Amino acid sequence: MKPKSWEDISVEKYYKLYAINKVADVIDQQVQTLACLLEVDDKEVERMTVTQVVKAMKPFEFLKELPDGKPLTVSFQLEGKRFKSILISSDMTAAQFIDFSSIGKNVKPDDLVYEMHKLIAAMCQRRKIKGCYPFIFYEYEGFDKNADLFLKLPMSIAYPFYVFFCNVSVNLQTPILNSLEKMLKKETKEVKKLLKRK
Repeated sequence: MKPKSWEDISVEKYYKLYAINKVADVIDQQVQTLACLLEVDDKEVERMTVTQVVKAMKPFEFLKELPDGKPLTVSFQLEGKRFKSILISSDMTAAQFIDFSSIGKNVKPDDLVYEMHKLIAAMCQRRKIKGCYPFIFYEYEGFDKNADLFLKLPMSIAYPFYVFFCNVSVNLQTPILNSLEKMLKKETKEVKKLLKRK
């Protein structure tokens, strides 16, 4: 099926297109892009004339601009699993915050885009149902458990998450770490008091 919009482009396919976009030769870039989008071998596209390649690329004009500034999706379904995004770090579990903060730490800025699926997985909790009388709750399972699944997320949903991460994470890191440090000191004092009593 030919993609008609960013809704039809998965994170995984975007990674391929992103890498292709770094190819210097414009015709080679279009050949590889077309092969990727049509899911055919490069050789098949190389047999086409330049005019045919340019014409075949017309339906994919939407790729010239990244997905529009849609608001972040709070809740979404992917492969039959429902997820809820946790955007405020104070609402994340400690494990979730640690994962979210550590992803991309030793990654070059140009390669951070390839961590998008992991970042989104670290921002989301999966819906769970328990008991006879359905008790619905959301639980963070670790980004690594669902990261591969998030490769299938449409870019129309994934891109706003990535923009959010890029825009606010740098500004939030210092105040969040300061807040966590204060909480840790407070907890340490409480533990010391308990130990003195015993």
